[in-house]
Amino acid sequence: MMDHTLGELGVDSLDVMLVMMDIQEKTGVVISDEKVDELNTPSKIVAFLESN
Repeated sequence: MMDHTLGELGVDSLDVMLVMMDIQEKTGVVISDEKVDELNTPSKIVAFLESN
């Protein structure tokens, strides 16, 4: 499940943006628009946050 794309998990583009904004607000980690496109699975999001 962690390697399924967010789309496969039923997350639409608006939800992705809301989640990314929430992550930025709660962690202080800035996520560029280009990076949002790359972070398309839960495991990629976790790896990004662990490295930043």
